[in-house]
Amino acid sequence: MKLTVLRSIPIALVIALAALFVSGINRFKTAQHGLDAVVGETAWLGFLLASLALIVLVAVALYRRVSQRHATITSTCIVVLALAVLTGTSAAAGTPTVSVTLGAHGPTVVGPTLWHPGPVRIAAVSREADQEVTLLHFRPGYTYADFVADGKRSQGHDAAARTAVAHVFANTVFDGGVDLFRGQSADFTVTLKPGIYYLGEMTARPQLTRIRVAGDRSTATTPSAATITAIDGAYRVTGQLPANGTITITNAGRRPHRANLIPVKSGTTRAALGAYIRRTGGADNAPPPRFALNSPQLGTADVSPGRRMQLTYDLPAGTYALIDFDHDLKTGRPDGLEGMYAVVTLR
Repeated sequence: MKLTVLRSIPIALVIALAALFVSGINRFKTAQHGLDAVVGETAWLGFLLASLALIVLVAVALYRRVSQRHATITSTCIVVLALAVLTGTSAAAGTPTVSVTLGAHGPTVVGPTLWHPGPVRIAAVSREADQEVTLLHFRPGYTYADFVADGKRSQGHDAAARTAVAHVFANTVFDGGVDLFRGQSADFTVTLKPGIYYLGEMTARPQLTRIRVAGDRSTATTPSAATITAIDGAYRVTGQLPANGTITITNAGRRPHRANLIPVKSGTTRAALGAYIRRTGGADNAPPPRFALNSPQLGTADVSPGRRMQLTYDLPAGTYALIDFDHDLKTGRPDGLEGMYAVVTLR
């Protein structure tokens, strides 16, 4: 049976209505990032393309009716219809999105474990307090078994534990990640080369999902509103940090760094923040300062030297302390005491 213009009109109408219905679901309509946002955006794009196909088909049908001619669907309409039907899969193909839910029993990864080289976006949400999802890979000669063994030896405060931690960081590349609190969500995007990666939580017993990156390279990109560059001893912020949007985190130093955004009162100075860090020894579990606010905060996981990631988030506008709570692996001295802190404004 030939797919005529008249038979194609109801097909295009059904596709348009279905896509409009999905895009109008509140869960997808209000999502700012993550898998729900991707579904909402692709459904809306599907509606637009199906509507365009419907307009073209109706125009062709009217023309054929006036000219008393009959014809099968034109090649142009076929292309438009195909785009509308395949939107749900093709729009997300450029940047694969994987969802990670951090819960009491560890991370739940939903999505493919075979990724294309290039940018990949990982959506994370936490159901528990202060949980971290990270993406990492190992240097040649170092295996997952070595990583687990070093992790077991690192549980302690003696010289053997410190040696094990140093061995992990010397042989592991931390591509990026995010540190979340209960009920929070954020996305991070990293650009990957072919190889084997691991996604999940680094706990006393690592809970990591094996990821293989292979195939054709993805070229999808996400624009950044600003960049935070970490160097050994300072942060450099370029551009205006948004309260809701995407930024780039770059490690231009010689050791791993992270960035934590902690809300503080308006008018807080870098000098006041530095005094607090020195008074508490740069500890991440110290009592909060008087200028801290009880408001959502966000952080990244470790990012290795020479690596960069994008962070997509939604935080209240205002003043934030930007702090690195990592330690120098050689000296044990907190990075905060080395100057890794700043006061920034999110607008």
